[in-house]
Amino acid sequence: MPTMQIQEIDPQIWQKAVNFHAKDNFFQQTAWLNLVSDEFGLNNRYFQAEINDSVVFLSLQIKDNKSYSNFIGYGGPIGPQPLSLELLANLITEIESRYKITIARMKLFPDSIVGSLPANWKAEQTSILTIDAEWETQLPKQTRYSIKQAIKNGVEVKLINKNDLGRFYEIYAETMNRVKSSYKTPESLFRRLFEFPNVGFMGAYLNGKLEAACVFLNQGKRSFYWWGASTLAARKCSANYLILFSATKKLQATGVKALDMASSNNQGVGSFKARFGAELKPFLLYQNG
Repeated sequence: MPTMQIQEIDPQIWQKAVNFHAKDNFFQQTAWLNLVSDEFGLNNRYFQAEINDSVVFLSLQIKDNKSYSNFIGYGGPIGPQPLSLELLANLITEIESRYKITIARMKLFPDSIVGSLPANWKAEQTSILTIDAEWETQLPKQTRYSIKQAIKNGVEVKLINKNDLGRFYEIYAETMNRVKSSYKTPESLFRRLFEFPNVGFMGAYLNGKLEAACVFLNQGKRSFYWWGASTLAARKCSANYLILFSATKKLQATGVKALDMASSNNQGVGSFKARFGAELKPFLLYQNG
């Protein structure tokens, strides 16, 4: 067992660590963690651990003695370099023992895999589009055709305004019902998220009416496409293609280098992301119970 010293830290120290070690991870920002904790009744706690000669930081969102890192989005330890899974397993054991907390789930940032997989860990995949100088020229012919069809069908893409949030949630609920999802993100979370300066709700309008929307969470050189919703009318005229194309061009103009489109719950969604050049990248997921 390595030498390990652990202490709780305040949110200000945590945010300073995030600014230095995880500036491209939207989900480690205290503003996001506070929003999620308020919406789902969680208690945020932050830790600093000295392991041998290295210092790492970890946030936990706790409810009913179970904790998550993070409850929504990527979490796990942050520091000067990725922590080996062996040392991370020791850290989890030490925190659980010392603070009487069960760590139920931990989702590591992509490309932070170090070492073989111990118990309770598994490799998952997310779709990531690298936004380089060639991404637009490399779009497949079918994708270009769908974008042109959306324009031909009169689709207008722009940031939605606050008055359209109710309509957005109607479309979102319709989409979740269509894909038979048992979970819906609360409308109140979207309304509060709308006020974040680095979040964009990009909408597709037909005849002046919102018919599709995607939510982009922007942080540093990365953006996260975490929610998408569309009506059947929007799907028929390829509105989602034009949203994603327009949003990616805007992201490129602001210096974003990668768009994380999250994991796909069905083959159709995964194929849509691949048609924009997104590639499957691994991330690690820890689950206990």
